[in-house]
Amino acid sequence: MCPRWYRKKRCSRQEGGQRCSAAHPLDHVPHGFCFDFYRGKCRRGDACKFSHEIPGGPAAPWGANVPAVPAVHVYTDGSHDPASLPQPTSSWAVTVCDVWLRDNYQCLPVDEQQLKTRSNEALLRKATMLGSSITCTCGIYPAELQAIARTLASFPVSCPLHLYSDSQGALAGIVAYERELNERQRLRMAARPLLQLIHHLLAVRTAHGASTEWSHVKAHTQRADLPSVGNRLSDYQANIVRQRPEQPAPLCLQQLPLDKCENHLCLFEQPPGHAAPRLLSDDIRRTALAQLKASEQVRKQSEIRPVSPASADDQQTRLFGPEVLDLSLVVRRRGSPAHQCALLRVATNSLHLCWQPVPRGAARPVPPGPPKQSLRPMLCKECRCSMSVAHLTCCLAPKAMRFRAQLLSAVLALLRSEPCTAQWLSDNRGLSVGNTLRKLFPPCGPAAAHDERTYMARLLCGAFPARSGPAAIRALGFPSSDSGRALLESLRLLCLERIDAFYGRLKEAAAVHTPP
Repeated sequence: MCPRWYRKKRCSRQEGGQRCSAAHPLDHVPHGFCFDFYRGKCRRGDACKFSHEIPGGPAAPWGANVPAVPAVHVYTDGSHDPASLPQPTSSWAVTVCDVWLRDNYQCLPVDEQQLKTRSNEALLRKATMLGSSITCTCGIYPAELQAIARTLASFPVSCPLHLYSDSQGALAGIVAYERELNERQRLRMAARPLLQLIHHLLAVRTAHGASTEWSHVKAHTQRADLPSVGNRLSDYQANIVRQRPEQPAPLCLQQLPLDKCENHLCLFEQPPGHAAPRLLSDDIRRTALAQLKASEQVRKQSEIRPVSPASADDQQTRLFGPEVLDLSLVVRRRGSPAHQCALLRVATNSLHLCWQPVPRGAARPVPPGPPKQSLRPMLCKECRCSMSVAHLTCCLAPKAMRFRAQLLSAVLALLRSEPCTAQWLSDNRGLSVGNTLRKLFPPCGPAAAHDERTYMARLLCGAFPARSGPAAIRALGFPSSDSGRALLESLRLLCLERIDAFYGRLKEAAAVHTPP
């Protein structure tokens, strides 16, 4: 037998393309197995003189000959923080239901914040929790899928598994990929490499007679049952490894080589703030369109010329941003032609502009014919400034305060139309219309990245960030995102109608009082 094969089950001659006359039996168990690798503490990599090969060899998948065992229950979770700097961070975590968890899950606190105390952290060291930060993908959806893929790859192929996940989107994506027979449709799915990896792992497990069951568990609850506690521990572990990317659990965990999971072609992108390129794991066409849209937004912002603070509210691109683009999708899908006209006035910040006669000097004679007019902003007589949307958010004039009160009544009436929103309305009563909308749709990203005055103006127009929608639906008490999406779209259109009608009445009043 080859001495190198005997010790490490690796032959440097064969790996270098040379011929080795010694025997290389595939069923050989290396005697120089690295115990540090077994404990998850080996950092020597290929330089280690001991074997990192799993007994059984590459001819048979790991665990193919393991005797029948009961199903193992595993709780998976992903974490993503889009507001972290200098770039968004993601992580995955897995909690295994072992003997310790079955005996002690009723003793663990139901409040996630209490798990961070020193006494509970010492207690949780006995739990079987795995996790690591993610640099090869970005977003919560691929993070949830990676936790599932890691679980399927971590257990023997003949071991039955019962996976619990709090992501309905990840579970639905796996089912859709398994049922889809068109290869083109599979290539267009989001997180394609991870879905392909999960599909391969499931096929191997099915070939060896192992069953895999899926269950959804609701996240962030106060329940004390075993699935809820397991999901809570996975969420706790995912947040820890996301904040400490240099300390995965165990320390030998590395990033998934997602480029090896592609069947046809590997495309890479260079995200801003990343030193190394990242695999393009989503639909290529949608990603290209998103990048073109982002570049156009950057170009549009670069064309903005600096203006004085007094005229900043009248700037044409003051309200333009991702929130207005999200509103345009709703208007295109459910809006009327009147909504489209109002959206155009919001996007160009021209709601407060109207045709007014050009002022003339007293000494200049009045020429015959109709007076010349120009498009100028309407003025707030009480505040002696432009009556822009940004000014409307904080104006103390009676007509502005009356509009905000009427808009608040209309918003609350729309929310009361759904019985599940009663608790949220009771907890947040007494707020102004701006604070009510801001409570439902907080700004996304770091606080320094947005202007509060502009953001409140967009809220009055119905331009809410789409990324805040799922959180708002959960806060209102809807059981799923689909059940509350129609209400949020109606809320957008309501705000757009009311603010367009308000400025329409102001323009009509200005036209009546304008001398011929």
